[in-house]
Amino acid sequence: MKRKTFLSAALALFLMATSAQAMHHGEGDKSEKGKHHKHAKFKEFDKDGDKKFSKSEYLDMKSKHFEKLDVDGDGYLTREEMKSARKKAKERYKKMREKRQD
Repeated sequence: MKRKTFLSAALALFLMATSAQAMHHGEGDKSEKGKHHKHAKFKEFDKDGDKKFSKSEYLDMKSKHFEKLDVDGDGYLTREEMKSARKKAKERYKKMREKRQD
């Protein structure tokens, strides 16, 4: 049971890290609208505007992401919240792959 919880948490961290990395490198939506969105997201968390994430800026971004995953707002991620997050992430990545194939 603990192993599944650890794996779920590890997957969530991986998804958060890859989304942050994609946001930083401007990957994903290559349209002008997508580029603007990625830059806006980066600027949102780059509080001092130095085009780099400090540790505190990075942790702030992760905290906001945790808050999104914690649907009931109790300060904990449940198995159900993690499953829901994985399902949503899979759906997003599936749509991105489909767009790239077009």
